[in-house]
Amino acid sequence: MPAVRNTPVLRAIWRFHRALLRISGGRVGKAVGPMRVLLLETTGRKSGEPRRVGLSYVEDAGRFYVAGSFAGEDRDPDALNLRATPSARVTIDGRSFAVRARALAGEERGAMFDRFVAGDASYGEYRDRTDRVIPVFELVPEA
Repeated sequence: MPAVRNTPVLRAIWRFHRALLRISGGRVGKAVGPMRVLLLETTGRKSGEPRRVGLSYVEDAGRFYVAGSFAGEDRDPDALNLRATPSARVTIDGRSFAVRARALAGEERGAMFDRFVAGDASYGEYRDRTDRVIPVFELVPEA
């Protein structure tokens, strides 16, 4: 399946999907294509208001990894919010818990992004559409 493009229709679908995830506690809409999806709630860096986004993720050793691809657009998505306030909340399969985000860099980021491409080839297309480095974050559950 070809990678989607960021269009008004896609943004409407993302809003609907985000609402489904929120209302169902992450039980409905928990997969998109070949990858599982979590609901990430960050704090707006300017507004201070909660910001929610559904993101595909890779899980490894109890940690969750998300990529800010924004369908290969040249501008960063809510990654700026996560960089400003790394404390966030994740909802998966009816569980909601606090996480601490850390931006990956260098080889570590590249290796994890390769796992996204392996899970869904669209991520390779997103990488090729933009000149920016698509950020990858590790989300570590807080005790």
